[in-house]
Amino acid sequence: MKNIKFLLITLICSLPFVVNAQDGGAASQSVRFGLVENSGGSWLNVEKDQSAEGLGFVLGGGLVTEFRISDYVSFTTGISMVNLSAAVSYDSDVNFTYEIRENGVTLPEDTSLLLSRKYFFQTAQVPLRLKLKTPEIGYMTYFAEIGVVAGINYDSYTKKNIISDGSLETELSGDLTKIDAQDVTNWYRAALSVNLGFEYSLVGNTALVVSLNWDHGLTNMLRDDDVTKTKLSFASTGNVFEQAGELGYGGLTVAIMF
Repeated sequence: MKNIKFLLITLICSLPFVVNAQDGGAASQSVRFGLVENSGGSWLNVEKDQSAEGLGFVLGGGLVTEFRISDYVSFTTGISMVNLSAAVSYDSDVNFTYEIRENGVTLPEDTSLLLSRKYFFQTAQVPLRLKLKTPEIGYMTYFAEIGVVAGINYDSYTKKNIISDGSLETELSGDLTKIDAQDVTNWYRAALSVNLGFEYSLVGNTALVVSLNWDHGLTNMLRDDDVTKTKLSFASTGNVFEQAGELGYGGLTVAIMF
């Protein structure tokens, strides 16, 4: 994570020198650079015995680079640090076994019925998209992008773990308010990505870019693990509960291109 942050800071600091070295208008630039901000909602397309619970938040930002292929075709890529989240509830009786530590002492494992939880993913992602755009109309250029997004999850955890202990429903607290989930989530994410948007020419080579985004998750983000201190199993049989779910995203991207 520190290496990724250092890379982003280095690229941002070098951006003005790259921009100043470019000549001509935006339409004639072979390479363009920009800063991008991502926001929106995310969800898990879950398998049987689970249900998605509304939208989680998406917030992130980073750098974008555009390579001109022709007047109306470009290839775009970059790197962004993005936070995604998504909640699920459990349709079947699923036991959640966990450990509690008090004053540095590990207590015996406890098992309760898990009703719902929310997953959080911190991801470094790289888009690879083909950009098709119209001729400039006044100060506006319209475009569509299609491609894939590849991401590495460098941290994942769960919060709002709601359990049932008999007739009482409660949220786990204390040292279980935030539970590490890297052992029960996959470290990579891939998604099909489609964007529709416009560019508004501000001054010289600088343009404001706004687009609507939709990512369709292609890889399973969740996996079962019966070794770690927190594990899921069916209450009736004791078998490991097999988690599965692809992470999708819809939202708005705002960028400044130079």
